[in-house]
This record gives sequence, structure tokens and C-alpha cells, in this order.
Amino acid sequence: MTWSSGGASGYSLKRSSAAAGLYVQIASSATLGASAASFLDGGLAAATMYHYRVRGFNTEGIATDYSASTSAATNPPPPSAPALSGVALSTTSVLWSWASQAGVSSYALRAATGGVIVELGGAATTYLESGLAPGTSVAHFLRASNGSGAADSSTTTVHLPSGGVAVPAASSATLSLAGATVTFPAGALGGAGTAIGSPDPVLKPLLPTTPADIDRANRNLLGQAPVPGTIRQFLAFSGTQRYEGNFQGGARATIVIPYPDADGDGVVDATTLSVGTLVLSVLSEGGSSWSALPDSAVDRVNRVVQGSVEHFSIFAILGGAPAADLSNVRIYPNPFLPGQGHARVNIVNLPVNASLRIYTLSGQLVDRLDSSTSGQAAWDGRNESGRSAASGIYWLVVEGAGGKRTLKIAVER
Repeated sequence: MTWSSGGASGYSLKRSSAAAGLYVQIASSATLGASAASFLDGGLAAATMYHYRVRGFNTEGIATDYSASTSAATNPPPPSAPALSGVALSTTSVLWSWASQAGVSSYALRAATGGVIVELGGAATTYLESGLAPGTSVAHFLRASNGSGAADSSTTTVHLPSGGVAVPAASSATLSLAGATVTFPAGALGGAGTAIGSPDPVLKPLLPTTPADIDRANRNLLGQAPVPGTIRQFLAFSGTQRYEGNFQGGARATIVIPYPDADGDGVVDATTLSVGTLVLSVLSEGGSSWSALPDSAVDRVNRVVQGSVEHFSIFAILGGAPAADLSNVRIYPNPFLPGQGHARVNIVNLPVNASLRIYTLSGQLVDRLDSSTSGQAAWDGRNESGRSAASGIYWLVVEGAGGKRTLKIAVER
């Protein structure tokens, strides 16, 4: 604060946090010296308005009127480090986004090497970067600034897909990706959109959590393993918004992924996995497990596995060997939801030639099954007469490898 002498021999400077509030003396000639005409007011709260007034005294100690009040605001605190995220919207564009932060006057999106990509105002929370090269990776960080300083986010890397396709509003579309295909029926997105994919979501994920999700799901596998080179990730967008729900009107997209069996011997190349055990699976929404698509089917002639899905995620072909005992029998999907597209209940991790019997809770026999040489069985939700089983809980009794287990299957129609 500064003031003019006005011929006074002394001064008193007062401050208030409200224009019409109580003013408290913060400096005077007694502490500053009779000739002082300025004062640096420190130790104040950030981003706060303060009001000041000053008056003089003559040699007799008689005070003048107070000056008109003047106001000044302190700067906001320095920004905290922003959190930058990015998602590829197409083969050539990335949508960068971050949370709004009070007190920020500007943002600068910068390349990991330091060059400025774009400078934006403090109200910005997104930036669409376009003109990028398909199949490449971009690494950026975000700098938030105000009058008190700046803070940088950590570097975020986004992998641009090498393949993408426009999805028309009124006709079907097919995306081809490293031998795999996904076909959308007309109207699946409820309008025009785009679809992209990654042929290797472990090394080139489309979302930052993808590698960890895949690793966690793989570690939870029992008696199965992903067929090398068959993991694919697909995303759909409506405009700049990721399409995360089920496709419109109950539509289902068809996914076809090839498996390697060059010599046609029925064994996946470079593995001991039998082609008869292959199943197209989807990563669960929580990213903790793989679930077989209910209508997964192996085409030995074209050496592909195909199935239909009601939403996009990460997909892989899994294969396995029969189990030695009944300790790790798994049932999926459970509950069985035919109304949501489930075609069958898969029972896996079985010994060869295990006997399976399904009963109502009252003990009435519904159906009987036997496991395959790959240690799997499937129930289509019908009884031995071919009629659909009613909604409810059913007993599954499994006998094999010298043991017996009783489990439950839930049906919701």
C-alpha cells in the first residue's frame, strides 16, 4: 500500500476484510517511521479481498479524516497438479480431458519433450487433438498456471489405433483389425458414430487401465489360457462421447477372431491347446475375469472363433485342458439370462467324461450332460423334453474323477 504525505507528520494505516466492516490498524508512523509512505501487507489469506484506509496526524496528534477506502485481492494459491487423461476417438485424433480447478488462469497442453501443443483459458476442460498419425503413440502433460505459479500433470500416453471405421446411422458396418472383424448391425449406436480397435491392447491399449485389467483377469484363470495373439480391444464413439452402454434396440455386433493352426492338426500352433477347447471370451466390466460369450463357436474350416456381443470391451480366444478333479469347476454365465442374449450355461474345468445332472430344488431331474474331452459342458436352459426351464434356482450335481460336487445355477427369464 502507498499513500501521499499531504503535509502530515504521521500516519495510521488500517485494514478490514469487509468494505463496511471493522478496520484494524496494521501500520503507523510509530513502527514505520515518520517519513514512510508505503507498507507491504503480508501473511494474508489467498484469493481474498481486503480493504484499506489511511489518515494523517499533525504534530499535535490531531487526526485528519480517513482517506477513501481502497481494495485489493490476494492471488489464488498455486494450482495443484492436474490429472490428464486421453482417449483416441479415431485413428488420427485424441480427446484430452481434465477436471476443472478453481483459481487456474490458463492451461498448456505440452508434448512430453516440452513443446506446447495448445494454450487454453482457465475454463477449459477438454481439447481435441487431430491430424495425428494412425498406429502411433502420443505422450503429453498438462501445465496449470495462475499468478502464483504453475503445476504439471504426469505424462499421459495414448496409443492411436491403426484401424477404425465410420458407423452409419442406418446401415451396417464392418471393422477389420489384424485378421479380426467386428460387424455392426444398422442402428447399433442410435445414430452415426465411429468404431476403433487395438490388435494388441497390452502394448497399445486404448484405455489406460487396460493392461492391468488384462493381467488381473489372466491371473484369475483356472485351467484356461489366452491363445497368443488373439486379444483385441474395441471402442465405439458417438461424436466425442465414448459409447459405453449396450447397443441400441438389443442389437448385437458379431466378432470374429482367427486362431493359429497352420497345419490343421487341431492344436493351436506353438501351444498344447486343443482347438476343441477354444471359446471367444469377453473381459468383465470390472476387469477381473474373462467370461465366455454364450454363442461362441469354433469354425475349423476358416480357423476362427466367433460370437456376438451387446457392448464393446476387450475380447480374447481362450483354450484349455480337462481338469484332474472337481475342485475348480466354474459355471458361467450365472445367473443365466436368456432375455439378455445368453444362449447357454458353460460349465468348465471338468475332468474328461464327467457326469452332470441338473435338478429342480425339489429334486426333479431337468437335464443330464457329459463333459467333453476338453473338460467342458454346456446347458441350453431346457429340460430333456426340449422345454425352457422356468426362472429359479437349480442344483447341478457333477460326478467324475472319483469325486462329486453339488453347485447351483440361477435362471432368470
